[in-house]
Amino acid sequence: MVATIAETPAGLQIYLRGYHQARLVHLLTAETRVCIAATLMGGIVLALSAFNSSIHHRGGVHQGEVAERSEGEAENKEWRDASRAIVEAAEMATTGFVKVMVRSGEPGGERRYEKDEELQGGV
Repeated sequence: MVATIAETPAGLQIYLRGYHQARLVHLLTAETRVCIAATLMGGIVLALSAFNSSIHHRGGVHQGEVAERSEGEAENKEWRDASRAIVEAAEMATTGFVKVMVRSGEPGGERRYEKDEELQGGV
């Protein structure tokens, strides 16, 4: 699957795309918890020795929940705009899309721990 990150009116979204009949596309239904790991390779550093060769890269991991899934030509305008920005028109019939919500804000906590100074000081 290929991931695309898009800024939408609802906030930051991750769109995954793959072959519409792929097993993973069918398994990722709404409210499924997912973990997405991605690496962006910026360049290859070639040295005379393989031991000294390397790559320039950045990576990230996102844990979230599948918001919705779409196959082919989506009825939702947001989906249509996002999908057309990712794939060619001829590929739409065989492409499945999965939108993953990107969470923002402070972590949730249990109120019973808010006044526990020992616990709060150790974090």
